[in-house]
Amino acid sequence: FFSAGRHSRPTDMEGKNGFTSFEGFGPGVEAPGFKPLTNDSKDKFGLRTVSVNSFDQNPPYILKLATNYTAGSQCLVASSSSDSTVKLHALDTNNGSLGYISELKGHQKAISGMGFIPGHEKLVYTASEDGTVVVWDTSSAKIARSFSAPNRKPFYSATCNQKALAAGTGSDIYLWDLESGKPFRSLEEYHTEEVTDLKFHPNHPNMLFSSGGDGMISQFDLSQMDEDEVLEGCINSSQPINSFDFFGPKLQYIQ
Repeated sequence: FFSAGRHSRPTDMEGKNGFTSFEGFGPGVEAPGFKPLTNDSKDKFGLRTVSVNSFDQNPPYILKLATNYTAGSQCLVASSSSDSTVKLHALDTNNGSLGYISELKGHQKAISGMGFIPGHEKLVYTASEDGTVVVWDTSSAKIARSFSAPNRKPFYSATCNQKALAAGTGSDIYLWDLESGKPFRSLEEYHTEEVTDLKFHPNHPNMLFSSGGDGMISQFDLSQMDEDEVLEGCINSSQPINSFDFFGPKLQYIQ
């Protein structure tokens, strides 16, 4: 899906028009996506509610969710909050209940991006408007590695695969090697407005996709070292895009 305003629309990765849309959400849709835990629904959209939890009397707003769910593994759920912290929970996949584990503290401003690192079930990354991206070891609730933007510019999006981490600040995208912690590339001014979301394609680790407030979804081939060849293509939605994801038998569609 990609979301724009209060609407969410699945779109073919080859640029075909969206084939359906879900409309009428509240003030805005922040992060639509298909989740493995919700594919057993009997409703027409394939969605169900696993559980609804209130963690304390006056909880901060929950802004983002991430899970490391894979079949046969322990499932952790990370939730970023309006107080710039991340809470970790263990999910009981039988009844949908959440058990609190720990809290990750370290960011000074809002968390804008979050996810578990593929192939590393105990590592979660967070990007923040304080100009840092942090990799956390969830087993110890400690910082494993930290990255920063030039001049500590705020990050508003981030993603990673097993080898690289990408984060967006303004209209630019910066990439780091996860093992060495060193920056290895920047993609500058491919968007005319803020980069709102980033994702590596799960089946093609060199393919990086980005969305922006300019209404564009851009596809980059990071195996191309020539800056004139790195941009593979664009999808124009004609309205600002908040987020997007992949779906389909081969994850060949963008939603």
